[in-house]
Amino acid sequence: MIIDVHQHYSPPALTEAVAREAPSLRMLTDPCRDLDGRLPEMDTTGVDAALLSIPHPCRLSPGDDREGYLKLARQCNDELLAAVENRPDRFAALISLPFGDTEGSLAEVERLGGHPLVKGVIGFAVSGPSRLYEPRLEPVYQAMAERGLPLMLHPVMDEFTAHSSFEAYSLFGSIASPVQESVTAAQLMLSGMLDRVPELKLIIPHLGGVLPYLAQRLIDQSGTGAAEHDCLEYLRTRCLVDSCSYHQPALSCAKATMSAQQILLGSDYPYRGSLRRAVSDIETSGLPAPEQSAIFSGNAERAGLLTDAMLARTPLGHPRA
Repeated sequence: MIIDVHQHYSPPALTEAVAREAPSLRMLTDPCRDLDGRLPEMDTTGVDAALLSIPHPCRLSPGDDREGYLKLARQCNDELLAAVENRPDRFAALISLPFGDTEGSLAEVERLGGHPLVKGVIGFAVSGPSRLYEPRLEPVYQAMAERGLPLMLHPVMDEFTAHSSFEAYSLFGSIASPVQESVTAAQLMLSGMLDRVPELKLIIPHLGGVLPYLAQRLIDQSGTGAAEHDCLEYLRTRCLVDSCSYHQPALSCAKATMSAQQILLGSDYPYRGSLRRAVSDIETSGLPAPEQSAIFSGNAERAGLLTDAMLARTPLGHPRA
């Protein structure tokens, strides 16, 4: 089987909120709003199933309207679940939480964390208030860990990616985004959060951002921070990464730094092009067949990311031409 852990879907509530509050944003393309429309491409490419998460609502942040933001998060989660419930053999959900609101986040985990189609939480790597390593969020992570829900980090358009250094040449997307999620992952590790919540797992997109490449530099210059171990130890024992980099030397670096058993197939659909590219990246990697199979689905299955309906379905087995 082939399982894509990194696809985006914009439910109606998010699409309407962006159109109303931030109409200049062009992130919600037609493919991002259409689940049925992506199924033929999944079938042709041999992608059996996918985990869906919302794209970040960008400037739609808590601010002073925490009640409104919590309402939006709940609406997005409910509509996302309604969509995946129509095809539980093809889709599952990573819900979003209003991390700026600790009580609201706990309530959402308690409300939806036991749903059989909820397989994790997407956490947006904000750089200002509501940073994900704040101690006040420890109860939220405890509640997630108790339910076996990993935290998938994801970059966000905020003051970090909007810095003038990244204005030209789309560097906010190409360089700033993986750096941003890497900083957030390192903060969670070095703050000791992973020690205090020992069952919490992280999923870091884009082959772990820059962390595998800079692991020794982190050890040399950041040490262990307030944590029990250095970042490399947490990368190897507490983290999964997805394959959405499409650069074979980076894939080799991630495998050598971590292991092939910690890499998941991820496409970032629809923002990084076709699903064929994501699948071909692994098929042409030169990795042994057992490691390719682990990346395609075995690692996701061991991590508990598949629904019962996904496990029961027969792999598509279509020629991936």
